Amino acid sequence: MKGGEYMRVSEKKYLMDLAKDIVIAKLSSAAPNLSNKDSGNSIAEMYEAIYDKAKDIYFTDNSDDNA
Repeated sequence: MKGGEYMRVSEKKYLMDLAKDIVIAKLSSAAPNLSNKDSGNSIAEMYEAIYDKAKDIYFTDNSDDNA
């Protein structure tokens, strides 16, 4: 998060749910594969990357000055 930006719990939950939905959609469309520590780490990294990018976009485009 950039300096001075504050995220309400509802905003954080929204972004977490958005990232979760994207990960689920991706995994649902992928070919089945083994579940193990490595695949779990890959999924966690994908979720984190999606969440971080969504948060960046949210703070870039979510300013009262843009209204």
